[in-house]
Amino acid sequence: MNKAILIGLLFLIPTTQLIAEEANDLEMRHLLAIAKFAGSCGLMSEMLDFQAKTKMDNGNEFVERFFAVETARLGRTGEEYFKECQYAITTYDKIWKVME
Repeated sequence: MNKAILIGLLFLIPTTQLIAEEANDLEMRHLLAIAKFAGSCGLMSEMLDFQAKTKMDNGNEFVERFFAVETARLGRTGEEYFKECQYAITTYDKIWKVME
């Protein structure tokens, strides 16, 4: 009886380790996704600032079209995109502070 329990535990330990590694991998992917999305939000903000400062011919139309295409590609409305940007940037800032 004790041998059966020991053998069962030996099989359980590697499985537990695999589950922990997969969880860490998912957490890392989640962190990377947040960073990537926060970066895209920052890029959008930079485009808006650039256009406001330079007043490039047809720049407003370009930014509007780019934003419309990007939100459509993501399957989001403009409002949803900006809410997700707020979440991503706030979360990214928290992660950054933790890593300091």
